[in-house]
Amino acid sequence: MTLGVVSPDQALQTFKIDGATQWGKGRNSHQPGTNPMNASARLHQQSIRFFVDGTPEQILPGSTIFAVGSCFAREIERHLARQGFKIASFVPGETDDGKSEVSITNRYNTASMLLEMRRLLEEPDILADDALLIEQRPGSYADAHYHDATVGDKETVLGRRKRFYEHFQSIRDADVLFFTLGLNEAGYDTRNGLYRNMSPTVRELRLALPLEVHSFTVAENVAALHEIYRLVRTHCTKNPKVFITVSPVPLTLTYQRKDVILANMEGKSILRAAAAEFCAQVSDVIYFPSFEMAMSCDPHHVFRGDKRHINSDFVSSIVGEFVRRHCMALADSQPVAEAAETA
Repeated sequence: MTLGVVSPDQALQTFKIDGATQWGKGRNSHQPGTNPMNASARLHQQSIRFFVDGTPEQILPGSTIFAVGSCFAREIERHLARQGFKIASFVPGETDDGKSEVSITNRYNTASMLLEMRRLLEEPDILADDALLIEQRPGSYADAHYHDATVGDKETVLGRRKRFYEHFQSIRDADVLFFTLGLNEAGYDTRNGLYRNMSPTVRELRLALPLEVHSFTVAENVAALHEIYRLVRTHCTKNPKVFITVSPVPLTLTYQRKDVILANMEGKSILRAAAAEFCAQVSDVIYFPSFEMAMSCDPHHVFRGDKRHINSDFVSSIVGEFVRRHCMALADSQPVAEAAETA
């Protein structure tokens, strides 16, 4: 199956686009006809804009947004909140040890996203009380359905799980859903056939618990996204606009016997290909190029010192571009440059 078919006439039309469909020879080339919109002229700067065909979907100011994804999704949430959007996926409060509960709800792989969407929207009992709980020491548990290995007694951990379930029923009334695909490796609990959000820990591996680490194919990711889409369209009341992107934040480590740089590139490539195939099959899902913006700009401007997490000012640039492209009414009332400076 092809992603798309381009006729000869359509192919000729691409040459009328202002340089963005051609790589070019760079902004400093002395060759006649050098175009500042050529890729070679736009790459590795502090910011970048991409060509968009047609009129992008528009979001009304004050819309309610629900974001599902990694820590990058949390950054997007914070910056969109400063633009006046209501963020239904925020979780107020802290854990007993002072950690923000927002980070606990991060979602990293499509299998874990799908499990949570099923639980929230259609099958509340899909996650049994004892499923994905890890006894760290006698009477103290972590919940691998979430991100941080925040421990507590069983009553506390299950109480948090119940509270998150109730809080995230807000997804049903969201105007916009934003899915950020993060990682392609996922922990799998062979005891109950459920995928974990939290990766296996060294301690768990040393204890030889019945865990596996699965790396997904493009087809498996696409299938998970289709099921998530079905759940959203079936149970969300406002027929929300759906955006999908790929997080530029790389792996912390890989469980495969390969260089983490190679494993990260492989995983991100699979997720990006899955997003492309999914969007080609479902016409009302919009891909937003957060990943490409980060990978195409000056890395010193994009990444923090750990070369993993994204500088807040660059996230602001990404959100500014999102506002410019998809929130025309907001961009008209508040210039994008000002919107970026807000953060």
